[in-house]
Amino acid sequence: MPGTLKNYYEILGVPRSATTDQIRTAYRKLLLKFHPDKNVGDTYFEEWSKKINEAFEVLKDPEARAEYDLVYDDARAASKQTATVNKNDPGNTPPVETTHPLSIDATIQKLAPVYVSAKQAYIKSARNVEAIENRLKMKRMNAAIHFLLGGVMILAILVWVALTNKNLFQAVSSPDPPVADRATIIPLPALVKREATMAGNQTGFETVDLWLKVVTTKAYFFEQPEGAVLDDKFLSKGNKVHAIKKAGNYYFSVFQSAVNNSYKIEGWVKAADVEILAQ
Repeated sequence: MPGTLKNYYEILGVPRSATTDQIRTAYRKLLLKFHPDKNVGDTYFEEWSKKINEAFEVLKDPEARAEYDLVYDDARAASKQTATVNKNDPGNTPPVETTHPLSIDATIQKLAPVYVSAKQAYIKSARNVEAIENRLKMKRMNAAIHFLLGGVMILAILVWVALTNKNLFQAVSSPDPPVADRATIIPLPALVKREATMAGNQTGFETVDLWLKVVTTKAYFFEQPEGAVLDDKFLSKGNKVHAIKKAGNYYFSVFQSAVNNSYKIEGWVKAADVEILAQ
């Protein structure tokens, strides 16, 4: 097509006298700069990549190059002749667009470095912004991890303190029960057992050596079997006493607190309020 044939030498930026090696070198340099894989989605780079490939496919082959040169020279000569006729004939209206396509390609090629520089600056700025955002994201993530680790550490310390001071927390959180409710039985001295045995032999009471467990809500102590209660003294359910005498349905029992050595109860308890523990 006369007047519209592309100037492949201008596209590759080489003179018409360039050798095949020079053409190949120029092609490789331009392809590295305009390859669409480096600028995905940019139509400008895609179009220039197509033009560079098209020019190289023609100029790398000597036969195709020679044919192209011949056709290009004819097209250029025809274009110049048409322009001269139009200029000499006043009746001919000049075309609206008089700029030759070859000059358009040349202009684009001149502007290409500016566009490429701007594009590379944009890509660099975008990468810097992305790097800054990644650093901020990492800082936020590190802060969250440190906060979580701090919470776990505080929780572990609280659990450790609770376990090591379990008795202290129980004493603070619950009111003190009566001494009889939280006391444990300690074995009676051998002297007390001997005295009880002697008293049993003298009075006719049956001498025993039993451990009893309170099974009712309250087990009261009496002065004598079926006698009066000893100042409302009692043991709550679950406590244990040591019985040394028995008279009918009553046991003479001794309770000695292991928590408070000064707390001691002696008296008769009903057999119905206790049960004998295995020896």
